[in-house]
Amino acid sequence: MSLAQKKTVAEGMKTIQICVDAYKGREMSGFVYHQTIAGGRRFDNLMQLLLTVEHILEDMDFPRAMNERRSFSKSAAVLSQENAGDEPRTGRLATFFVRMMFRQNASWQGMVTWSEGASEETFRSALELIFLMDSALTAGKE
Repeated sequence: MSLAQKKTVAEGMKTIQICVDAYKGREMSGFVYHQTIAGGRRFDNLMQLLLTVEHILEDMDFPRAMNERRSFSKSAAVLSQENAGDEPRTGRLATFFVRMMFRQNASWQGMVTWSEGASEETFRSALELIFLMDSALTAGKE
């Protein structure tokens, strides 16, 4: 790919906001906000959250995936189309800002900021990101 063909992605486009409104039985729900989604997108479980974020990354083609996504089925994943409307852009329980840096080894790498805890951590996989979010959501409850 030549330099002229490379996509330039604005800094603000690299960050995805995850607002968690409920966390019962370690199942989170809330909204995902990004500049490419008008009004945000609702998620009711972890799988919907992961698919929504992956859909955003695929649509932007940033960061470019180093591995082709594999599947048993050739059908496309169906994402919830419920938008947040004029909902506030903070989660009832927690708000996370996820800055994607890479998509290598069939996973995500980047930085996550937990607004309420005023802390930031790097993550090396989607699983590690989920564990960091879980630790914030269960802080002081166990």
